[in-house]
Amino acid sequence: MSTPTRLPTEQIPAHKPGEEGDPFRFGWRFVWRKDENGLMKQVQVPLTFEDVLHPQEEDFIVQNGPHDTDCHYLKSAVLIALDGRDDVEVLHDVRVDWEVEGVKPHGPDLAVFVNVRKPWKHNGGTFHVKAIGARPLLVIEVTSPTTRAHDIDTKVVEYYKAGVPFYAIVDYYPELEQRQVHVLGYRATPDGYVRVDLNDQERLWLDSVRLWLASAGELAVCFDDLGVRVPSVQELNRGKQQAEQAALLAQQQAADAVSGKQQAEQAALLAQQQAADAVSGKQQAEQAALLAQQQAANALSGKQQAEEDARLAQQQAADAVSGKQQAEQAALLAQQQAANALSGKQQAEEDARLAQQQAADAVSGKQQAEQAALLAQQQAANALSGKQQAEEAALLAQQQAANLAARLAELEAAMRGLRGPDDSTTAG
Repeated sequence: MSTPTRLPTEQIPAHKPGEEGDPFRFGWRFVWRKDENGLMKQVQVPLTFEDVLHPQEEDFIVQNGPHDTDCHYLKSAVLIALDGRDDVEVLHDVRVDWEVEGVKPHGPDLAVFVNVRKPWKHNGGTFHVKAIGARPLLVIEVTSPTTRAHDIDTKVVEYYKAGVPFYAIVDYYPELEQRQVHVLGYRATPDGYVRVDLNDQERLWLDSVRLWLASAGELAVCFDDLGVRVPSVQELNRGKQQAEQAALLAQQQAADAVSGKQQAEQAALLAQQQAADAVSGKQQAEQAALLAQQQAANALSGKQQAEEDARLAQQQAADAVSGKQQAEQAALLAQQQAANALSGKQQAEEDARLAQQQAADAVSGKQQAEQAALLAQQQAANALSGKQQAEEAALLAQQQAANLAARLAELEAAMRGLRGPDDSTTAG
């Protein structure tokens, strides 16, 4: 543990006021003064080295860029660490009246107070510690080239008198070409401030805000009690923007996923419908194939039947032609037989006349007559028998001719049916 020590100011390169030519290098304030006519008016006057140590309300103190960056980062880091505590006040570049005898007001870069029971008007200009009932916890100063001696020397004494329990400094040597931050801290004891050692990682533990303070090269950096680096406001904003963009992207992806799911479901339904249609089409195709096969079989059977019918029709036509020829031959035969029968009848009639003539001629001789009569009777009987036979043959021939004519008519009708309505040929 460190022992109580005083800061060896003789070893610290101190700023020498008055070397710079710009009278407003520390800053300025406006004061009311009388002009040559005795009228009051505001006049801009430069701040002195002492004014920066103990500022008045509405003083404007000039800061450089890295100093301003460190101050804003440290305030945001402490606010993040103390988030949720409503009894704490974190001040940056605010005039603080400690209300301690012998200690003038300061304008610390960062001051943390607890037990802030009374409301403080932020536009009031000065934070009155005891009047508000507050108690200091921590002060952090970031050194500047022209006022570094205040932070590393004078304020070490005055903050102890003001009752600040822990004082941290973010320091860098202005003589170096490149800014290189170093951190150091002081803890109050009954005998004064003592220097606090850094840990193995060159970090300073700020117990009141549960943060580690360290150097990140040109700038200061803070880590939480788990060793996680506290981001800056810019990084938080970028992270917020990235998170918002990621959220929007996630929402878009979710919407796309929902849309894709709906499209997939619709595609699945369509595929199911197409599959069902395909199954139905397959069944219809199979039924159509079976029907086509049946029709083909029927067509083949019809073709075979047509061919058979054609062959039968050809056979019937041939039979009809043959029957017609037979009927014509039978008709010719019957006509011949009828002609023969008619000739036989005529011959019989001629024979009867001859017999009658002979009978008449035989009247003169009895024997001749009787013989002739007998003969004539015999011949007459024969002739009568021949006549009867001829008549029967004639009747039979007529009957056969009628039958043949009827058969011929039937054959002609059959042939007309086979040939069709366009065939006008008649039987001969």
